Amino acid sequence: FQNQLEANRIQRFEQLDKELPPQERFRREYEARKTKLITRTDTNSTTVPSLSAISWKEFKAQEFEEPKWIVEGLIPERGLVAIAGSPGSCKSILTCCLATAVAEGKLFLGEFKTSKTSVLLIDQENLPVWIKKRVDWFTNEEDINFFLFAGRDAQFALEDDNCIASLRKFIKDHAIGLVIIDTRREAHNREENSSPE
Repeated sequence: FQNQLEANRIQRFEQLDKELPPQERFRREYEARKTKLITRTDTNSTTVPSLSAISWKEFKAQEFEEPKWIVEGLIPERGLVAIAGSPGSCKSILTCCLATAVAEGKLFLGEFKTSKTSVLLIDQENLPVWIKKRVDWFTNEEDINFFLFAGRDAQFALEDDNCIASLRKFIKDHAIGLVIIDTRREAHNREENSSPE
């Protein structure tokens, strides 16, 4: 009887989940995946999240490969980096400088070595004329592996499965090694001041 009640409850929740807006479904799926990552069963057969930690001695005994860098000491090859600052602090200009330096394999800011790779800049904040002017400040080259999606009108949303599928295909088709999203707050529809989102 208890198993049937649980099965009915799960079925009802699944039905309710299908009726939720996409961003709420995404948040719930994310929370469910986090809980499933590491679990243990106690004597009452309920699933309880469990922390999996190792001692410093075990950690220290492990061998780790040094990261490969897109920008030496700043941007790892397989990583996520945020450039943050107050409005008007030249973050967008810095990303144009970064994009051209990496696309050409030049020193970033005249100091940091880069690994030459294709770059995709998704800019949903700045006017195309501003982007063009800023990129021209940092390169005279016309034929570099630098791609732009300047989409103030055609929106790019991180929650949209079609956008993500298109992004993955573009990355694969053009061997993109660095994706820059300017600004992240324009690329999602969540409340930026809400920790759960």
